[in-house]
Amino acid sequence: MQIHITGRHIDTGPSLREHVEDRLIDAVGKYFSKDADVNVTFSKVGHAFKSDCAVHLDSGMHLQASGRNSNIYSSFDETIEKLAKQLRRYKRKLKNHHGKTSEEAAPLLPQDAADDSAPAIIAENLTSLPSMSLAAAIEIVEEGLMDHVLFKRTGTKTPDLACLVRRRPDGSISWIDLAA
Repeated sequence: MQIHITGRHIDTGPSLREHVEDRLIDAVGKYFSKDADVNVTFSKVGHAFKSDCAVHLDSGMHLQASGRNSNIYSSFDETIEKLAKQLRRYKRKLKNHHGKTSEEAAPLLPQDAADDSAPAIIAENLTSLPSMSLAAAIEIVEEGLMDHVLFKRTGTKTPDLACLVRRRPDGSISWIDLAA
């Protein structure tokens, strides 16, 4: 993790730097083990201190938070609480909520593969489509979590209406309703 700490017209001493690094490693490391670039800036606004923190994860996600308090350590603690909340929510979006582990979801070879007359099935993974609204699927594609989403569309008169939302090469988002 690369941490850059700067102060605008403020001297950031070694104890503040150590406090910031410890809190960031705990907060970001709790949710993501991969590298991240972190920029922390301290400034004085009136009689209070302001801390701004920008985190850029390897997944492409960019998070920002800021805090203001009369104590410089407390202002950073407010910032790190907001940042931890954003990290927690982002991690929750990435998590697989279908209850299957990667071992259960892995395709299995058929038991009767010794029969040479039948073609071998290399991989077969039957899954049901997740149900969500069109707006939720568009939000997933807009945030860049996936470039396309195939799902059962809720909120329509047809209960088994499959829908595909994708980002087109020109950057716009389109969807196709499919009769399932």
